Amino acid sequence: MESEPRYWEPRRFEVGQRVRVRLSPECRHQRIWLPSGLRLPGHAPEEDGQTGTVLMAIGFDPQSDSHTIPVGFDTWFAVAPGLVVRDAYFAAAELEPLDADDADR
Repeated sequence: MESEPRYWEPRRFEVGQRVRVRLSPECRHQRIWLPSGLRLPGHAPEEDGQTGTVLMAIGFDPQSDSHTIPVGFDTWFAVAPGLVVRDAYFAAAELEPLDADDADR
C-alpha cells in the first residue's frame, strides 16, 4: 500500500517519470551539503530548469518534511569546488511532468 503524504500535493509522481525542476522563490528549504558543511538558504540556483528522473515516489529528506521527491539529474553540476550535485529532493509543486516531446527542450 502506498503511503499517503502528510500534506496536500498538487500532483503525484511515479518512479522513472521524467520531470523538469521549476523552483519557487517562496521555498524555504535549507540544505546542508555533507561532508563539506556548505549551507544554502534554498535550492541551488543551478537546479532551476534541470531535467531528470523521479527516483522514488515518496522518499524522505531528513532536512525537510515537504521535499519528498528525489530526482536524479540528467546533467550533474558543481555548487562548490569539489561538490557535484547528481540528485536532490523537491516538493511536488517544484516539479513539472515532462512528456516524451518535452525531453529535448
